Amino acid sequence: MPRELCYSKTVAWRIHKAYCTGIWIIMIFSHVLSDFIVIFTRFHLLPYGFFSNLWYNISTIKTEHEERGAEMMYNALDVARYIIDYEATQGRTVSNLRLQKLLYFVQCVFLGILGRACFSDEIEAWDYGPVVPKVYRAYKEYGSTVIPALGQNSQNIIAAGEDRDLINCILTTTAKRTTGELVDITHRQDPWKNAYVLGLNNVITQDAISEYAKKVRQ
Repeated sequence: MPRELCYSKTVAWRIHKAYCTGIWIIMIFSHVLSDFIVIFTRFHLLPYGFFSNLWYNISTIKTEHEERGAEMMYNALDVARYIIDYEATQGRTVSNLRLQKLLYFVQCVFLGILGRACFSDEIEAWDYGPVVPKVYRAYKEYGSTVIPALGQNSQNIIAAGEDRDLINCILTTTAKRTTGELVDITHRQDPWKNAYVLGLNNVITQDAISEYAKKVRQ
């Protein structure tokens, strides 16, 4: 067989393989993209211009959700440390109030997208939205000021891959919103509205968050 013909067949096979691989990747991740768009839109978190970065972020997130169960649940303090340090690397700052909203949205999206909680710690309905009491107390000394980055290698706190990419995607999205806007968003959502009673700090259950996530995805 002439060398030119062999070469052309090899090139044609590689092009066909690349095309099929691309179609396979699109099929695998298309439902994840759909889930993200629905969740972020219904949770009022999807700002204009986010679509350009969304596909790249999601394309790195594994879709085998069922293989990652409750054993991957984190401590809320560890997630908080990761958020503070990650935001610092992006040139963004975090107050205690903002940190509480970010933790809530992380929990919401984990339950809504992955079907599992990110952390086991309770979330309570306070005046300014959802709060993780243990994390709030840990950073209470900073009041409304910026919580300084801890200067620790916190990247390894969150498992590389699905979990870390998902949290980073959430933080990139919420970066478009002010802290006041995040508070207002939580006040419009059923988990906080149904749990909140002035002065009682009722628990926002994971079941309530899961049910709300299911509702907004319909």
